[in-house]
Amino acid sequence: MQKFNLCGENANIAVYSNLDYDIIDDLENMFQKNLTVTDFEKEADYSVCLFKEKYDLNFSESLNGYDIFISKIEKKIYSVVSGEYSEDNILYIKRLIESLRNRILESKGAIFLHGASISIDGKTAIFIGDNNAGKTTTMLNYLAKEKVKYVSNDRVALINQNGVTKVIGSPTNIGIRLQSIEENQRLRSKFSAEEIKNARFDSRTRMSLSVQKLKEKLNIEEEPISDLQWLFYLQHSQNGECCMKSVGKEEMLSKISPHIVDGVFKKNAIINKSLDVSRNSLEDVLNNNVYMYEFKQDGDCTPMLKNIFLKQREEEVPIL
Repeated sequence: MQKFNLCGENANIAVYSNLDYDIIDDLENMFQKNLTVTDFEKEADYSVCLFKEKYDLNFSESLNGYDIFISKIEKKIYSVVSGEYSEDNILYIKRLIESLRNRILESKGAIFLHGASISIDGKTAIFIGDNNAGKTTTMLNYLAKEKVKYVSNDRVALINQNGVTKVIGSPTNIGIRLQSIEENQRLRSKFSAEEIKNARFDSRTRMSLSVQKLKEKLNIEEEPISDLQWLFYLQHSQNGECCMKSVGKEEMLSKISPHIVDGVFKKNAIINKSLDVSRNSLEDVLNNNVYMYEFKQDGDCTPMLKNIFLKQREEEVPIL
C-alpha cells in the first residue's frame, strides 16, 4: 500500500492507496506547489483511503460515479477507484483531494472568491467580476507580457493570518475561451491546431488547461501563498476605453460579497460532510492594507495595470 502526505498552506492530507498503480507522480503534476508530496505522517487534518474493492465498508453514496464513504469521527474518506490506470481515475482522485483540501481551508477560516489572481513580488492582485467580465483574460494577458507569477483561477482563498490577508492559490484547471487564446498572441503561438482540437472542453466550451500546462506554455512560475495587495472589480467598458477608480472598503465589500463561493464545487458537495464550517465574514478576513479599484476594461489593459502596480509598490502607502 502506498502511504504519503500531501501538504500545503494550512492543509495536510494523508493518502493511503492499495491501487495497482502509482498515483504520486500524477498528483504532483496536478497540484504543483499547492500540495506537495511528503513522507507519510500519522498526524494530518484528514485522510483519504483509496481501494480497488469495496471490502466490508458500507458505501452508501457516490461522487462522480465512484463509491465513497465519509467518516467524520475518524476524519477519513474511503473511496473505491475501480479498473486499471486511466486519466479519468486520476482526475477523480485529484478532484476528491482538492475538494477536501478546500474544505479544510474553510474550516480554518478561509473564504473563497470566484476570481483570478497573479502575484507581483510576493503581493497578489485579484480580479473579480460577473461571468464573462474578463477575469481570466485579464490575468492571462498580464501573465503573457510581464514577469509575474500565477496564483489561482476560478477559486481564490483568502485567510487572515496575524492581521494580514493571505491569498492561497488553487490547483483548479483554467477554463480559457478560444477567443481569448486567439487574441493573446503569445499564448496562441504555444498551441498547435492539433492540441486545440484534442483539448478537453468544459460545459461552457472553454478549453481546460492544467496549472502545469499553463506554466509550461507561458514559462511562468507559481505562487502558492502571498499577501493580498490589490482587489479589482471588473466591468466591461461601454465606450471601449479602459479606466479605473479607487473605491472604499465598504463599497468594495458590497461589490465582491456576491462573489463569495464554496470552496467545494457543487458537483462535489458531498465532501462538505467531512468537516463542519463556521464561515467568517469577508470583512473579518480583509485587512485595511489593500488597494481597491473598480476597473472598466475592453481589450488588453496590461499597460494601465503595470503603471498601477509599479506606482503603488514604490509608494507602499495603502489608500485606506
